[in-house]
Amino acid sequence: MTPTISEPSTRPARIRGKLLFTFAAIADTHVNEDERISTSPFPSTALTTARARYAFAAVNASRPAFVVNYGVHHGFAAQDAEPAKELAEACGLASAIDGLVFRIVREGSGWDEIAAARALAASLGMNATVTVRLAATESPAEAQRDDREHANRVAEAALAAAAYPEMDIFIDTVADIDRGYFVRNGLVDRRYNPRLAAAGVMHLNEALARIEGDLTLRPKSAVAGCRLATFRTPDAHHAVILPDRASMLAEIALPASGANAAGKGAVAQLDSGVVARIPWRRRGAGSEAGIRFARPLQCDAPALFSIPAGGTALQAPSVLRIV
Repeated sequence: MTPTISEPSTRPARIRGKLLFTFAAIADTHVNEDERISTSPFPSTALTTARARYAFAAVNASRPAFVVNYGVHHGFAAQDAEPAKELAEACGLASAIDGLVFRIVREGSGWDEIAAARALAASLGMNATVTVRLAATESPAEAQRDDREHANRVAEAALAAAAYPEMDIFIDTVADIDRGYFVRNGLVDRRYNPRLAAAGVMHLNEALARIEGDLTLRPKSAVAGCRLATFRTPDAHHAVILPDRASMLAEIALPASGANAAGKGAVAQLDSGVVARIPWRRRGAGSEAGIRFARPLQCDAPALFSIPAGGTALQAPSVLRIV
């Protein structure tokens, strides 16, 4: 028999020195509702509760300095604002870290919660990083394939990113996840063909690139199967129309102080990039102020409607196609 020659170990030499601290990491923990019953067909799954109990007992016995828990969620949620503030102030985190991470779940409003995260971080002298989730909030088995809803969420996040350039805002995810946990459509499919969300954010960014001056976001409102994300720039009033379903809009709520009583606005269809002129006139005043269209506006996908703030002519984005 040929003797075996051991190869020199490539493992790095053990670091020697003073032990600073120990910590434990816990990930992918599963338990069953009943100690003796498992819904899984695999026999080993029936032991998950016992395994978890053993692991937690071992962690408690080792008395680590801290425990890191890895889960399907990360970052503070909107309802965590007060605990996050208390933690930061009690532990002096502002002097030790650069910022806080927030998550916006699928049922959350990116329009409202991104602004809330920014305000909280600013009050603590920190930056804010936000992840906008397209996946289901709780069940990893719940697939999310509503391209129109994804396009709406991405448009909201893109507007917030333009209004708050000091923030880092991420969309989860770019490409489709079509198997495994948290199945969901992304901005592109698995062959990297653009979906509605990708086309929408591309054309919205093209339009925003032509706008001069800061964006001032306004409270979001709703009308006839659509949500309205309105904002103001120095020379114009804007509304991003976010349809929950295919809709025909006769009017929208749009505060337009300083605007003419009537005129022609620009409607950019964010799925195609086509811009059309549409006559409008003001209706109501104060909280009832809005815009009535000369003809109903069809909204199957997100659209950007803009009118000049005063007597100046509204310049349509030259990178979009005008009809």
